[in-house]
Amino acid sequence: MSQIISRNMELSELEIILSLKEKCFGLSRAHLLARSSLKNHKEHCVPEDVFVIEASRQIDSMVALTDMRFCAGDSEAPIGGIGGVATLPRARGQG
Repeated sequence: MSQIISRNMELSELEIILSLKEKCFGLSRAHLLARSSLKNHKEHCVPEDVFVIEASRQIDSMVALTDMRFCAGDSEAPIGGIGGVATLPRARGQG
């Protein structure tokens, strides 16, 4: 059984992450970038907020965390969000 590692992504892995999303969602790179709020992803990506799961030294899954604010009436509170979740089909359903 291969070792499974959860870690922050490295900025040098942006192309790998984009390829992972292409495989997971069946969409072209151009489509993914056009729909992304991070059109200039290299300038806006915060590796500390993106986590990857790798097995056998290959990235199988990723998730991004985002800081947001929740507003209700005159009140405001910081909250976190989860987005950009992608897992290769071969790695799904394993916990």
